[in-house]
This record gives sequence, C-alpha cells and structure tokens, in this order.
Amino acid sequence: MAARAHFETTGSIGYFYKRLISYYDGNIDFKKVDDDLLRLSFGATSLELHDVPKPINVLNMIDASDELMNKFIFSGKPPHNKMLRTFYEELCDFCHPNFQGTTSGADVLHAEKAIVYYKTDRIADRDLTFFFHLGMSSRLFLHFYAATRCLLEEKEIMPLIQR
Repeated sequence: MAARAHFETTGSIGYFYKRLISYYDGNIDFKKVDDDLLRLSFGATSLELHDVPKPINVLNMIDASDELMNKFIFSGKPPHNKMLRTFYEELCDFCHPNFQGTTSGADVLHAEKAIVYYKTDRIADRDLTFFFHLGMSSRLFLHFYAATRCLLEEKEIMPLIQR
C-alpha cells in the first residue's frame, strides 16, 4: 500500500510538471494551471462542499508521468509504453481483496484444502518486486520534483527560502 501511495504522489508531481510545460509552451492559461494545482492539493471525492474541488483522476496522473518518463528519460523509446500504469495496476491488485491481494502473504495448500496466512514479518520472494516499485517511484519523484523546480526557477522569480 505504501508503494501504491508513493506512485500516486509521484503521479501528482509528474502531472503538475506536465501542466507547467504546457503552460509555458502557451497551450493552457495560468488559470488552468492554478485550478489544476488546487485540485492536486485539495481535491476530494467524499466531500460535497462548494470550496472543495474534485481531484485529478489518479490514472490521469500516472499516465501523465508515463508520458514524461517516456519523453525525457527514455528519449521516446521506452522499454514499455505504459510502464508506470502497469506497475500501478499491479499494486492496486495487490492492495484489493481479490485473488492476488488475499493470497499474498499466504500459501494455498491444495492437498489439505487450506490457506495458511503468515505473520507480517515474513517476506516471500514474490513480494520483493514491491521494493523495486518503491525505488522506481522514489527516483522518479525526485526527478520530477527537480525538473519542476528548475522550470519554475527558469521562468519565474522565485522567493529565497533560507533558514
């Protein structure tokens, strides 16, 4: 679940970076970027209040990050066109009460017609891929954050933040 949440956070900064590029390229106006930032920061689906905007769809954020990764990191020749989306969907399956979610951390003993659930301190080899997912998302988050900051510093007068 932590890796999935991190993918969503990475998707958020990737989406914002993509929108900033679009703004500076003259494709969208400032109000749209401002609205997107508000929706990314404070959007909610469960509150029906006038001041609470609807959030950006998480799959739109993941897809925007995939586009950026393919364009800037893989220079248009990605090993898999929707890599982040594929990994995110795997994480979603793992987190939901379906076959993959309920059998992870467990073994099905067919001969005994039983399912054995293990303590949470046991990690099976099949669960190690989630460390790869988290590592990938962490590095991508830092890349998008740095690229967003560099773009803003290039185009805007930034406040000096010192301690």
